[in-house]
Amino acid sequence: LEAALDFALRGAQVEVWEAQTHAGGLIELAKLPPHKAVLERLIAYRLAMLEQLGVPVRNGRHADVESIAAFAPRLVILATGSKPAMPPIDGLRDSRVMAVDDVLPKLDAIGAKRCAVLGGGLAGLETADALCARGIQAEVFEMADTVGTGLPATRKGFVMDRLNAGGCVIHTGARIQHVAFPMIGYEQDGQTHALACTRAVLSIGHSARDTCPPPNTYARPAESGSENVSPSSEHA
Repeated sequence: LEAALDFALRGAQVEVWEAQTHAGGLIELAKLPPHKAVLERLIAYRLAMLEQLGVPVRNGRHADVESIAAFAPRLVILATGSKPAMPPIDGLRDSRVMAVDDVLPKLDAIGAKRCAVLGGGLAGLETADALCARGIQAEVFEMADTVGTGLPATRKGFVMDRLNAGGCVIHTGARIQHVAFPMIGYEQDGQTHALACTRAVLSIGHSARDTCPPPNTYARPAESGSENVSPSSEHA
């Protein structure tokens, strides 16, 4: 949305194609933890600006070689986001291990009294916060010596205060060895431990989501004198 807005403000003809039923990407998830609903304004503002500039946002539109070639754009901006990273840990593909992206929209359907959160970054801490707010015992596992690395001190302080009040247990310097419900095995301080739980949330970051065909499969040839074409006459 930001790229589309920037190009539209520069006079280009732009269309946004979104495979999902609504635009917003990970902001749609980021607004779900406690006290984060204000992030909805980030999406609403950009959508309102795009509408004002006459930029169509086509939800449910999947891009493939044929559709891009038919549209004949001069420029394609790949902004398909990322997907949850999947480390090589035994048992992570169990259906009871869910990525943060899948958990946050349906926290009320977790159906567990205790849940392990694998990863203590921002997303992991805020997911644990959301679980605690619903009365679910959350335990966070982080390989580093501290959680919330890179978070501003004030923001981290608010989240940690809520986690402490909610009874969240945080394990630092802990490496998950395997997931075999109803137990999760982990190593900490050179010793092996096990946590009894029936659900786990995976929150160890994201990797690039490359869903677009190679550019040479739909690129159109440069036209003579195209370097002098006005941006307003070209699609982005």
